[in-house]
Amino acid sequence: MENPEAEKALPAQAASAGELGSGVNKSRLVTVAGVAAILIGGFLSISFARANFTLVSMFSSPSFQLSMSRATVPVGMPPAAVFLVAHPRGFFFFSLILWLSITVLGFGILRRRKWARGGFNAVLYLGAAVLFLLFLFPALVVPKPFYYQGVSLAPEFNSAVKTARLCLQSFCGVGTALFLWLARKFETQAIRNEFNPKNH
Repeated sequence: MENPEAEKALPAQAASAGELGSGVNKSRLVTVAGVAAILIGGFLSISFARANFTLVSMFSSPSFQLSMSRATVPVGMPPAAVFLVAHPRGFFFFSLILWLSITVLGFGILRRRKWARGGFNAVLYLGAAVLFLLFLFPALVVPKPFYYQGVSLAPEFNSAVKTARLCLQSFCGVGTALFLWLARKFETQAIRNEFNPKNH
């Protein structure tokens, strides 16, 4: 004899199973983001690891340390270049840690780990903030053109500087929009469900 209550419960169970199954579906956007983080982060991690190894070997020489202590920065250099000259080891070590972290986040994203989504979103917002800052103030990394009382002292150099500034602002503008768009995508409920431990 059929049980009417059991028959009524079947559609509800099927609906809940369908919702759970839809949450397990892996979106292509998340997969592409994870693979991109692994490839870019891995490549730059290797590059900065080699750079750090080179710096360690160079700074182990007393003559090199003496020459660096006496080095002077040309007038008009952008602040980023001045900082890099003053703290080369700190910059390259921080860059190595940053890209290693992004590589680890990429693996976590592919495995749909909740901590990876949070970390990746933080990196996206931080990257968007840095790119937007460079968009507003390109002089942080691009040297200023040489003018004296309105007269161009180095026309070719000034032309190259203007082109570099335009390219930098275009890149930073597009990058800021892309990072913000991707960060907002990772905050949608559909993608959040992919990182829900109950759906693994």
